[in-house]
Amino acid sequence: MAARVARAALAARPAGGYGSSVRFWEARVFDGRKPPSDVAEQAGVTSRWLTLTTNVTMGDGFLTAVSLIDANGGAPSAGMTPPVIVRRDWDESD
Repeated sequence: MAARVARAALAARPAGGYGSSVRFWEARVFDGRKPPSDVAEQAGVTSRWLTLTTNVTMGDGFLTAVSLIDANGGAPSAGMTPPVIVRRDWDESD
């Protein structure tokens, strides 16, 4: 695959992701190309970046925390290190 085709595949990624490796290989950029099964099996769907929204009510106060979690804990693949919160934003209201 030429670099320009790979760039086009990355640029064409749907906002919500592909959802499955089958839908990935069905993308328009791959029209007319059927990868060998050993290549097709290398593509997978993972959830590395997660958003956690926590709402807390205490008395009359209300607090919301939005956390960005790296499920890989900064490692190149899952299972090597525990997940880690890489960012947390707080918002409070009455």
